[in-house]
Amino acid sequence: MTPPKACHIRSLELLGTMSHRDMVRALDAMKQAFPELLFFAPAHFHAVPGRLDPAKKGQAGAQPSRDITRFYSDAASCFAALVEEQVAFERAPAIRMGMRAPWPEEVTSGDAIRMRGGNTSGHVAFYDDDPLLWRQKGRLVDMTIPAVEPRTVLSVESNTNRWLLQPPPIPSRLKFPPESFGNAQEIDSRSQFAEAFTWYNVDDPEIAAFMATFKRLFNKQMTTRVAMYDPATGRFLDRHRRRYKQHVGRDLLRWLCHNPNVFEGITHLDGDNPGFEGRLAAYGPAPDFKAEVFLAEGLPIDTIDGLTVAECDRLKRRFEKQAKAAL
Repeated sequence: MTPPKACHIRSLELLGTMSHRDMVRALDAMKQAFPELLFFAPAHFHAVPGRLDPAKKGQAGAQPSRDITRFYSDAASCFAALVEEQVAFERAPAIRMGMRAPWPEEVTSGDAIRMRGGNTSGHVAFYDDDPLLWRQKGRLVDMTIPAVEPRTVLSVESNTNRWLLQPPPIPSRLKFPPESFGNAQEIDSRSQFAEAFTWYNVDDPEIAAFMATFKRLFNKQMTTRVAMYDPATGRFLDRHRRRYKQHVGRDLLRWLCHNPNVFEGITHLDGDNPGFEGRLAAYGPAPDFKAEVFLAEGLPIDTIDGLTVAECDRLKRRFEKQAKAAL
């Protein structure tokens, strides 16, 4: 009979197209929830064990290992310090970064390797069932942080759209000529790609609470208020009605409001969108989302494509009511 596992391992995997500010806001909120939180370069860039003084080898109270890790108390400072060092990283200009909330005894020890989770990063697998090993890894997350400024690429030149331009593999699949894309641009996924991943012991209440908080704060920066537009003309087509929701960072979606020729992505519509089957659609901010952004910035909303007269009046009244309440 197989003995029961000593702990239950779960993965945390968060992905999204968002801006640098979206991710930093989520991490700043994490810092408020966990003041001990530290940020540093991924394990394969640093984490070089030091050597003990030979004269003290084997003695109690030997010196802690000397690690060249440099810790940062906030994500923005860590990102800025790692930009030059990791410029050759495969997802540049996005940057990889580690985040961990060390245990009190690790902070007291002053041992940098212990504070970053020991040598567990990349060495503790999901099938390991030793609770002490997972406790040593602790509240550690490996992340990819988007570039500071969004970068764009012409949609017709985007690698993700190759399948839309190539000859169809089966006769029923459509092929679109380059003019179907017009002058539309897309967010470069290499620059605005955010990711967080780790394995952790769900049976450890402190670790589980940390991961649940991070997931909540990360998702708080995302929104599904996305609409579909004609990439060639930029005209509004319809609200996003597909089975799988399109998630975009709130700050990035606000940036798209002021860049009407740039979209989050382009796709081919199928039967999930009655009346629009078989055509190209580009993802951008929903008209009511754009109206809220414009009202907050004192810009007119009457000419926003796709915004009905009723929606326009409702949003204006709500904004006026909120402005009076703030006085």
